[in-house]
Amino acid sequence: MRQELRVDPRPVAFARICIGIAAISLAVEGNTFLITIVDGRLAVPVVSWWPGPSELPLRAMLFIGMLAGVFLAIGCCAKWCAALIAALQVVMVLSDQQLYSSHRILLFLLCCHLVFAQSDAAWSLRARYQGRRPSVPLGPQVLMIGAISSLYLFAGISKINGVFLSGDVLRDQMVIHLDGAFYHLIAGLTVGTEIFLGLGLWFRRTRLLAVMVGVALHISIIALLGDPVVLSSFGLLCVGLYPMVLSRPLPERFPMGEPRLRPALRAEPNSSVD
Repeated sequence: MRQELRVDPRPVAFARICIGIAAISLAVEGNTFLITIVDGRLAVPVVSWWPGPSELPLRAMLFIGMLAGVFLAIGCCAKWCAALIAALQVVMVLSDQQLYSSHRILLFLLCCHLVFAQSDAAWSLRARYQGRRPSVPLGPQVLMIGAISSLYLFAGISKINGVFLSGDVLRDQMVIHLDGAFYHLIAGLTVGTEIFLGLGLWFRRTRLLAVMVGVALHISIIALLGDPVVLSSFGLLCVGLYPMVLSRPLPERFPMGEPRLRPALRAEPNSSVD
């Protein structure tokens, strides 16, 4: 019977902490947005049968969202907190179309994968009082890396159009003013960078460079564009997964071409599982 491949629990624990912190700030951002709709901002419902923001318990949602984020970050009931945060994103998005955004959908996907990732195996309250697990399953981590790489790749591809490449979008959004030619150059670099990240995170020879480029990209996004709360949260969701990218075991080959994994990263037969 083929054994499940298991890996070091620390990278996914780091991701759990970053996702929990991002969930706290996005709970505040989403609640603030829904309150402005209650106060008279244009409401854009997703479906007619879903209750409007004025009918939702916004304070309770804010409290639950922030508390779940804190508990996820510290590793207390991490699986259930991740599921609760994912459910709250569904409620937020259904409440108004204007809350449909890449960072909120990404948070939903990552929390769904965290439910199965045993992310509290290390650096958590659970590990502090019940013991640290020696390893965690690799599968959920691969799915999480796939989520951010897909986001990068399709973000880059979607920007290959005359409007974005002209630099007009960046000219309207950047907090500094540059010569028109620089906006055109930055737009082209953005497209190339995002496509490179979408592909480069998967390969041994490019993943370290991709991680370095990704960190620089998110720092520049926060520094040059508005809305620092949302963009910082988005950066945490992505950068928080980079240790998993660097630690993920990659296939090697025997001389005759038979695939294998490096011995130190093989499945552990006696690893404890939930």
